[in-house]
Amino acid sequence: MNVAMHQSFQRELNRIRLLAATTLRDAHLRAENSVGAGAMESIRLSAEVEGLGPVFVVRVEAHNCGSRPAMGLMIIFQAHASYRPARPCIKMPLIPPNGKLVFPTKVEELFEDAGPEAVLRAVGGAGGARAPLRLVLAVGGRAPPVLAATVPMPPTDPIMLPFDNMLNFSGTGQPAHGF
Repeated sequence: MNVAMHQSFQRELNRIRLLAATTLRDAHLRAENSVGAGAMESIRLSAEVEGLGPVFVVRVEAHNCGSRPAMGLMIIFQAHASYRPARPCIKMPLIPPNGKLVFPTKVEELFEDAGPEAVLRAVGGAGGARAPLRLVLAVGGRAPPVLAATVPMPPTDPIMLPFDNMLNFSGTGQPAHGF
């Protein structure tokens, strides 16, 4: 009886290990975040989004984990048509060994027609998932990127929409409330 219990325990433990490894691999592939390859294997890129919208601040941090300085790098923002970064390309200065540099950049969410559906939409976690922001780290003058990261953009709070965008709900140019 003890042998059967031990074998059952080992099977369940191996199943849990396999499930954990598969979940970790899937999360890594889905996030599209990785560490660079080749000569730039020591560069790490991370980003965080601040703000309620429609103007966000994306703080990109480049960390040189290696023992040699990194130079000639640039960060390129690949944005969906509904987002406009203030600086679509950032040329990075030399990053010393074990050094970190932070590059804050404003990213504006654009609204072609801010009608009632934009104001009355639900503010949830899926609002910005339709248009992620992609960061590409490239070495100047070379075609293949060194590293890429995807930044999920949060939805804009409808209360934060500019008043000018909400004036033309009915197509009359008058505010929607009739004033």
